[in-house]
Amino acid sequence: MRPFPHVLIADDEDPIRSLLARIMARTYPAVHLSLANDGLDALRAFDHDPADLVLTNYDMPRLNGAALVQALRTRSTSVPIVMITANPTIAAQISGIDAFIVKPFRAREVQLVVTRLLPP
Repeated sequence: MRPFPHVLIADDEDPIRSLLARIMARTYPAVHLSLANDGLDALRAFDHDPADLVLTNYDMPRLNGAALVQALRTRSTSVPIVMITANPTIAAQISGIDAFIVKPFRAREVQLVVTRLLPP
């Protein structure tokens, strides 16, 4: 891992993506963030610069979170992936994720999940 973590956030909702970015910046003060509007942009970003942690929404255009997870797992079996969704039933059925967070979420909940997977 680099001296600072690289976190990739994929969410089609600007407010959620921005909130997650702020939470990551508070959790990892020297974090490098890559932000994507959808799964396809996230996959391109990962191919360009693989992340140490991926936070992805489930319901996104062009490539949903489940398809993104599957594509990421073909590239990296070890990167921690956190699914964020309003539907925990869907998240529980997706293979390849390390954890999921149910919307609406609290910042502390996100911090607890991500620091368990990628200690600061």
